[in-house]
Amino acid sequence: MVVAGRLDPLKGFDLAIEAVAALPADRRPTLVVAGEESVDYRDYPAELQALATSRGIGGGVRFVGPQSRADLAELLGSASVVAVPSHSETYGLVALEAAASGTPVVAAAAGGLREAVVDGVTGIVLRSRDPLVWADAIGRILQDPALAASLSTTARVRATGLSWAHSADALVAVYRSQLAVH
Repeated sequence: MVVAGRLDPLKGFDLAIEAVAALPADRRPTLVVAGEESVDYRDYPAELQALATSRGIGGGVRFVGPQSRADLAELLGSASVVAVPSHSETYGLVALEAAASGTPVVAAAAGGLREAVVDGVTGIVLRSRDPLVWADAIGRILQDPALAASLSTTARVRATGLSWAHSADALVAVYRSQLAVH
């Protein structure tokens, strides 16, 4: 399982650690944390490692630091699940990159993540910040290959259709429809 982004409390990586720790030990994935340390929160990586250790999964959490675009794409594509537990997200780029890689996403219902992930179709969107709710969603994907395959396929199709050209065409269509009305 992967979480990726700036190492900042706003990204909610503590929730990912808590959720993984809540999974039964025999079904618990390794959690890979990818991202650069935030200048404003230099102690956050150590706090996350301490949290993992206190929950008994210190050895099951790997911090891999910032990744190049190619390495991040490979990491996201090789993951069983990508979690995006952010408190706030303007666009949800990590969720879309994971989807384009064909990896199921479990995301918080925050900002752009509500558009980046279609609940039950391209991933799972959670309004709760309860680690047990997150563990349940992650566990469902890990334990149900048919669900994982379905989310992967539809997520990839949707994500590859969300290009800048597609977005520009959609915006032009909205303006044209408004001009036609007036």
